[in-house]
Formats: sequence, C-alpha cells, structure tokens
Amino acid sequence: LELLEGAGASAGASASSRAAKTKTKGKLQAKGEKSGGPGARKRPSTSKKASKTKEAKTQVPMKLSPALAAFLQSEVGYTDIDQASPVLPRSEVVRLLSAYVKDKGLGDGRRIALEREGAEKLREILDAKPDDNVLFITLRHKIRRHLVGPEEDGVAGPRK
Repeated sequence: LELLEGAGASAGASASSRAAKTKTKGKLQAKGEKSGGPGARKRPSTSKKASKTKEAKTQVPMKLSPALAAFLQSEVGYTDIDQASPVLPRSEVVRLLSAYVKDKGLGDGRRIALEREGAEKLREILDAKPDDNVLFITLRHKIRRHLVGPEEDGVAGPRK
C-alpha cells in the first residue's frame, strides 16, 4: 500500500510540476524563467545609430515637380523654393499641404474633403477625384509622384 501511495505521490508531484511550467513557443519552461536559449529569436537592434538613419531618410531633400513647386508658391504661400531646382524634404511638403488643408477648412476629421469648394487645385496635385477618400496619413503616398530622390536623375514628374 505504501508503494502505491508513493507512486501516487510522485504522479501527483509530476502533475503539479507540469502545472508550474508554461508552454512557450513549443518548449516547456518554468514560470518566471526567461526564454533565451540557443534557438531563441533575437530582437532587432534599436540603437541610436539605427534611429538616426531612419530620421535622416525622412529629411532628405527631394526635387519637386514643377506643378507641386508652383502650387506651394502660389496657393500655400511658401516662397523659399528655388525656381531653377526646387528642393524640399518630403516631411516639409506634407507639413505644408496639411497646413493648407486646415487653413482652407478642407479637413474633415482624418479625411480631406476634396468635394468642397476650393479644393480643385489640391485635387490636381493629389491626382484625385472629388469623391475620392483621401486621408491625412496618405498624403505622403499621394505626393510621391511629384518627388524625385537625390539618387534618381531627371526631373520630377508624374510617375506611378
């Protein structure tokens, strides 16, 4: 009988030890123990160098298409653009367009109301129809065709 009780106790102990362990990514692991064995996935580096590189990419001056440069000068009132070779970072262009939309009252929450009066020239720049649903967050995608990076040769123009 003692033998049976001893076996039952060990079976109960193994069940409780199993309950104390959690299954993580296909491996049994004791609670509170960190995963990090030889097969563990490494997290991407978040060093200062990597973040500086990412910031620098958004601030790279890009050539503007003649249409966008004219729009920024005449409609937005941005006069710091050189006519011979108009260059601005994409983040600055998005900031200027967002300010223009808000000043003209074309903002409708997260959406830009292109169907409103006064949005005709903006529709031409964004290559959108009055009933298109354009969000503020998609402005950088919409103006992409008007920007040419420094590594690309040629003049900015319509591209898709």
